[in-house]
Amino acid sequence: MKILLVEDDRKIGQFVKKGLEEVSYTAVWARNRQEAHEAVAESQFDVIILDIGLPDGNGLQLLTGNRSRGEAYGSRRIAFRG
Repeated sequence: MKILLVEDDRKIGQFVKKGLEEVSYTAVWARNRQEAHEAVAESQFDVIILDIGLPDGNGLQLLTGNRSRGEAYGSRRIAFRG
């Protein structure tokens, strides 16, 4: 399973990415909305774990912005605040 982690906090991002990889998931870590857009443009993900509070905007806007342009991530999404 390929997972996109969108998290700006370095410690949390490293911890979650390492944990996912330890249980044999492929994890890609994006630190902001721009990196997440680029990751999704380059690859398909089964799940997106998304921080709502990102430095370059609300993480949920990442999903709704794409929908309004007729794009869809086609992934299951988990949003959190932290």
